[in-house]
Amino acid sequence: MNERPTFDLLTEPWIRVMTVDDEVREVGLLELFQSAERIARLSGDLPTQDVAILRLCLAIMHRAVEGPTDIDHWYEIFTDPQATLETVSLYLEDHRERFDLRDPVKPFFQVADLRTKSGEFKGIEAVLQDVPASEKFFTLRRGKGLETMSWAEAARWLVACHAYDISGIHSGAVGDPRVKGGRGYGIGTGWAGQLGIVYVVGSTLWETLLYNLVARDHDGTGLTDWDLARDLPPWEREPDDQTTADVDGISPTGPVNTYTWQSRRIRLHGAESVTGVLVCQGDRITPQNRQTVEPMTAWRYSKPQSDKHKADVYMPQKFSAQQVMWRGLRALLPQIAGETPRRSGGSGAAMLPAGTLSWFSQLAQEFEELSAHQLIYPVSILTMEYGSNEAVFDDLVVDEIALPLSALTGDPQLILAIKVALDATTETAYLVGRFAANIAQAAGAEPDKAGAIRDESRREFLYELEPEFREWLAQDSADRVTRTISWQRHLRARATAAGETIFARAPLAALRGNSSGDAGRANAWFHAALKKTLPDAYPKNEDSEVGHDSK
Repeated sequence: MNERPTFDLLTEPWIRVMTVDDEVREVGLLELFQSAERIARLSGDLPTQDVAILRLCLAIMHRAVEGPTDIDHWYEIFTDPQATLETVSLYLEDHRERFDLRDPVKPFFQVADLRTKSGEFKGIEAVLQDVPASEKFFTLRRGKGLETMSWAEAARWLVACHAYDISGIHSGAVGDPRVKGGRGYGIGTGWAGQLGIVYVVGSTLWETLLYNLVARDHDGTGLTDWDLARDLPPWEREPDDQTTADVDGISPTGPVNTYTWQSRRIRLHGAESVTGVLVCQGDRITPQNRQTVEPMTAWRYSKPQSDKHKADVYMPQKFSAQQVMWRGLRALLPQIAGETPRRSGGSGAAMLPAGTLSWFSQLAQEFEELSAHQLIYPVSILTMEYGSNEAVFDDLVVDEIALPLSALTGDPQLILAIKVALDATTETAYLVGRFAANIAQAAGAEPDKAGAIRDESRREFLYELEPEFREWLAQDSADRVTRTISWQRHLRARATAAGETIFARAPLAALRGNSSGDAGRANAWFHAALKKTLPDAYPKNEDSEVGHDSK
């Protein structure tokens, strides 16, 4: 008698990792945790896979250690990794039956009897994030590569699909009351797709897991709605079916719940390999004020949402490819995020820091082992950008920013230097863009054209400046005054060079000028404004240069 097919996620190799020896291999969940101190990082097909699996692993750890309940409990975990990893292994063994990808009744992250009225399955591209149905994106697969995939690869994409699946119309599951005309209409993207993911990166996977294992009582995260007793992952609940508990949205109970949120109802189909997939709508989740249960993203105050709900509302802070460093850094540093005032008024902060960073800040201040270990810590960020009503994948914003530990712990001098540098950089970029626009208008350009030139010049200036700012940011030695002066002088030099290029390219019509002005006056304005914006870059006894200052 043939045994039923299985794929045990605890022992079967399916998670792609890179070891500390730079070897890429696949491991099961048990080996992943048992070897966490020898694994450098996750190394999946796409960074979205790595984030989704990291969140899965954090959920497992939270449940295995039953917390951490407070910072002392975290320190016990930190100082005895072998005992902790053994606890995690025992926990996984206790729930082994729910980690079988091919179980006929309770398949992992799936619904066993999920079906549509037609009984048809989609192709495997339904769970792939590199091949949207409408357009080849990352084109990791094409032709026959879209006909089948291994169960190991399917497991990775299954976890990632729940986290990042597109919105829009999906197959209509039999039994789902929301289905109309055989279609499951959009309920939003996967939960992680609505976030700007932020987490601290350790030198090993074990460190990364620890640094982001947030405690329940940490005030900085604002996890006030975390119900430890009720914060259950799918494998500790009764299996989901094709119906939902609440078509208007279910309230998550904590990070375990959000890390493993079942945004879709999915069923993998195949024998030796996966040849078909069914993806239907799952649990809807709204993003308003989820900072009480989701620590892996920063939050921004939303005036429109606040006006609508008649109360303060914070929304996840996503990252833009054009503004990762300059706008994103304010959200990354807990002390800056918490102190940034609202432009629209009110007493609250415009941004709330990611719980992962405010938690790590507390750890670094409490335990000298972290500062003794290293002085610069990378922070990883990721945002999936969607297009056309979030029904297609558009772009993937992935970055890693090296931050001095003293910035994460809130050294007031360094934080002030960074805030001053960010403000000066933003204003200088604006001046460069406006100078370019003034030259264009002096040559006769229409306002819309001049505005486009302004924006492009500003973006180009910031883009070219970013690697130098990262280098300046990663320094952990100079005092605030020295830091401020050095960066403003660098800004002056780069802005002056950019201005000279803009002026040199001015057409003859701009030199002649019109009612909007001429290139000469635009140049004089630019250098006068630059001196006002960057006072520390101009020694007090420095004589004004001819043509550089307004008379």
